[in-house]
Amino acid sequence: MSIVVEKSLVIEDPSEQERLWSFYEEIFRPINEETPITQSFPKKYFLEWLTNPRVFKFIARRDDQLAGFGAFTDNLDVEPLLSLPYFQKHYPDRPIMYCPVLAVAPGQRGRGAVFNLLRAMLKERPPSGVLVFLHSKTKSLGLPRLFDSAGGNHLKGKKEVENESCWIYHW
Repeated sequence: MSIVVEKSLVIEDPSEQERLWSFYEEIFRPINEETPITQSFPKKYFLEWLTNPRVFKFIARRDDQLAGFGAFTDNLDVEPLLSLPYFQKHYPDRPIMYCPVLAVAPGQRGRGAVFNLLRAMLKERPPSGVLVFLHSKTKSLGLPRLFDSAGGNHLKGKKEVENESCWIYHW
């Protein structure tokens, strides 16, 4: 069966919120056990994203089962590690989009779920913008390659600007 990706601005249903939190926590728990810098957000912040209309949520499903979850926002305040002065200096007058989460169920990896999820997210990007995400180079080496592949002609350039690792794409 094919992957269906739904975009949501606000997810208010408590059972859906809990389902998404459990999915997110299950994906990131083993990663957080292997890296000294946490790769996920506390539940409080995660639940705040779900009800924040400035955070675009994307839910991928296969056969009505949760296959992936991604989000992006122009509200850089959701990530305290991002430096607003850096983006104001280097990308003035360009919309900055931050991708705080891209998670795919283990059984869906290599089956197109993450690619379809990321493609749906990139279709919603503003013109002439910048996309930034953070990831562990130790545990997520393939994430920049995934953005390269799924981004296709949409992404025009990138640079690694930090070792934690912070990647910036522009179009």
